[in-house]
Amino acid sequence: MEIKNLSLTLRIVLALVFLSGCNEELLDELMNRKGLAKKAQLQEMIFVDRHYEFTYDRKGLVDRIDALERGEIIYAYDITYKDKKLFSAALVENGAVVSENHDFKFDEKENITGFTYSWYTEDVPGGVHSVYLFGYDEKNRLVEVSVDGSSSYSYSYDNRDNISEWDTFNSKVTYTYDEKFNPLNRVPDLFALLVEEQFFWEYILSEHNSVTRSEITEIRPEPQTTTFMNEYDKYFRLVRKTDQGENGFTFLYDK
Repeated sequence: MEIKNLSLTLRIVLALVFLSGCNEELLDELMNRKGLAKKAQLQEMIFVDRHYEFTYDRKGLVDRIDALERGEIIYAYDITYKDKKLFSAALVENGAVVSENHDFKFDEKENITGFTYSWYTEDVPGGVHSVYLFGYDEKNRLVEVSVDGSSSYSYSYDNRDNISEWDTFNSKVTYTYDEKFNPLNRVPDLFALLVEEQFFWEYILSEHNSVTRSEITEIRPEPQTTTFMNEYDKYFRLVRKTDQGENGFTFLYDK
């Protein structure tokens, strides 16, 4: 049988076997390009001065995220599942639930199509509630977000499953990317777990890691561009992402 008639998977395996005996760096690079780079659970994300520590259940799903500053937990996200599907994600502070995403809805492909966000305050008995709805394209990529019936965000993607354009009611953001895989994108349903931190969504939804971010608004029609420096370990896992001002992320893995 000619090599060109072999399945793609078999050709990858043959290439890996060959490279493993001759060049470790080439092997790692091939694994990264084929999506086979060393996989490990994200253990900790540091954003500026805040540390987010992830814990997982036996099925590999995130069931708690602790947010710490100066070594002390300031709040946590407690997460529950039912039949492997997200059931609730609650922000807990000083032992009390402050807000939560709940009443999750799913389509036949198990994409989250909606949830109810609730914020609990003594001023409003029963809390304040908003309904989020999500739309997807044929590749199961999130393309539309609406809140209480009004469109809030829309996303367009390139052919590598990265957000190419993010539109809100008063701004438009475009991005460029490198070829390495985004660790936040590999945490299942992370955008729904971070109940109060939607500003992370633009870093979560893309398959790869952004290198530029350009934004225009109604009051600033000239693009405001941020350039990112992405640093990787020997397994091509992102370990540091910074902008020109040295603000950004650090990522730690379990192995």
